[in-house]
Amino acid sequence: MSLVLRKVVVGSMSENAYIVGSKESGECILINPGAQADLIQREVEEAGLKVALIVNTHGHGDHNGAVKEIKERTSAEFRIHQSDVRVMAASMSWAPMMIAGYQMPPPPDGFLTDGDELRVGGVTLRVLETPGHTPGSVCFSGEGIVFTGDTLFKGSIGRFDLDGGNGPQLLESIESRLLTLPDETVVMPGHGEGSTIGEERRSNPFLR
Repeated sequence: MSLVLRKVVVGSMSENAYIVGSKESGECILINPGAQADLIQREVEEAGLKVALIVNTHGHGDHNGAVKEIKERTSAEFRIHQSDVRVMAASMSWAPMMIAGYQMPPPPDGFLTDGDELRVGGVTLRVLETPGHTPGSVCFSGEGIVFTGDTLFKGSIGRFDLDGGNGPQLLESIESRLLTLPDETVVMPGHGEGSTIGEERRSNPFLR
């Protein structure tokens, strides 16, 4: 399989949206389309792909502001963890003021649960429940990559001072669900540069 992976940095909060698909199938999973639906759609089309599934690592508005528009264009299913539906709804209190063109996502077509395997066109991503940044935060692991949303960053970890955040739970999630992955696993976070699990295990000051 010829994996296609593109990062698209969008919105005023420089959020990372990810396109993960295969050339053979022409389909992809779209992770965290936070804003700028036109830009994301253009990247998908330039890669020769079609969005078959939209998923969110968590419910904060900077990660889902383009879900509605892209779903309407593609008819792709949209999924998020059930525990973050409330977080997603609460984003209406701030996201429209901070994210240009923000639109409240539609109700999910299904919910993400721990151990689910998301299979699209030869790509398989496994859902890892990693609560702490939000109650329903998840990561997606597969193809030698883990998409960590706002749970784990290069040299840092996610905030836990927002509504529903839990610091000890966040650290436990990282230790038990992410640091158990192979060192060579590439970390693709919700903001900023990528890393590897080995690098974070060795040098992340929050994990010592």
